[in-house]
Amino acid sequence: MIGNAGVAWALKRPKAPDARRIATMPMTDLSKGTISWIGVRSRALPAPARTIMASISERLGTLDPLIARLDPEGSEAGEIRALLAEQLPSLVDDFERVPAALRSVERNGRNPEQTLHQGLSVIEKETEELLERLAQADLDGLQTRGRYLDLKYGEPA
Repeated sequence: MIGNAGVAWALKRPKAPDARRIATMPMTDLSKGTISWIGVRSRALPAPARTIMASISERLGTLDPLIARLDPEGSEAGEIRALLAEQLPSLVDDFERVPAALRSVERNGRNPEQTLHQGLSVIEKETEELLERLAQADLDGLQTRGRYLDLKYGEPA
């Protein structure tokens, strides 16, 4: 039997934004929506998965201004939406549908917890590569500007 405190907690518990809603968010809100989704949904995951979700969330905070500048109709934006609003939620949903008693049972060389961990690791690595890819133009521009200033005005003392 659930006590009054349990019922109150269940009613007040924050809900994760729906993944379909995240998929339609403007690019300026995509990172924030995904970070919010991760904050709520990762609570029910095993500790190693929560650690990776926290890392993904942290990286999305760094990526936020870069993602916000993307053309919402461009291919890069579409890939990011697919990763954050389709692949990530689907992976977590698939894991959560597995009965708890079967989550540590090996099947095809891996158990569901290992599969979740591996999938989240792939998404984490992709967000790392995404950061590098999106920041590359800014890094190149800064380096070019520095060389121009050196040539135009001389080397700094």
